Amino acid sequence: MCTEPEPISSRSDWKGKDYRMFLLYLDVPVLADMLEERHFCILKTLVTASYILLCDKITEEQRLTAATLLEEFIRDFNILYGSAAVTHNCTLVLASGYCCEKVGPSLVLLQFCF
Repeated sequence: MCTEPEPISSRSDWKGKDYRMFLLYLDVPVLADMLEERHFCILKTLVTASYILLCDKITEEQRLTAATLLEEFIRDFNILYGSAAVTHNCTLVLASGYCCEKVGPSLVLLQFCF
């Protein structure tokens, strides 16, 4: 079923499916001209890793690529925003690769609390 995206103004009411749609399909085209290049690069890293991990089936090579991208995301996030900004949610993002390895890609949705 195809649904229309929820407006950004109602983000406080978004559910996981709304964050997933925004993260995987909408944020890169919407934010491309709004973010500085360094912020946009970090976002693209997270989007790419998330997309890989949310595929129905992935290879070990793809999982390792996604895990590396998530590590890059956290490293760059820390450099850009400082260690105080690296919260529990960032740890959950790193756990996505581990969860994918142990229980499969469909259960990686835990990162949408980020």
